[in-house]
Amino acid sequence: MNGPTNPFDLHTALKTLWGASDMPLGEAVSTPVLSATFQDHSRRLQQLVALRACGLVHGPNGVGKTLLVEQLMRTLPDKRFKPILISHASVTATDLIRLLCAELGVKPRMRRSDNLREIRSAWQQLDRLWPVIVLD
Repeated sequence: MNGPTNPFDLHTALKTLWGASDMPLGEAVSTPVLSATFQDHSRRLQQLVALRACGLVHGPNGVGKTLLVEQLMRTLPDKRFKPILISHASVTATDLIRLLCAELGVKPRMRRSDNLREIRSAWQQLDRLWPVIVLD
């Protein structure tokens, strides 16, 4: 099996790959989703979505940003929202547009302008569904 075989190696890998200084979601919170901070941030994200506003979640590695966003996406009503989660840390603008096409069920084209036109058309076909796009 490849990868770290003991906790020290895992800590080294975390520091090397992501700049983390400790295990993500380590001893700070035993059950993150039950913490008051997590619940407060979750409520704020739900408000952003309800208002159809934009928002930004930021913080250091391992504080639970991805967990928070994934929890939000799981709770969105299917009849009101079209959740799209793109979990790629380093995509180009062109790649992002192609990923949006794929998430909307559209075959990506070669030209950016064609892809933008396809995205607009796909959004119009969502009818009453509101797209919620998360870039993680």
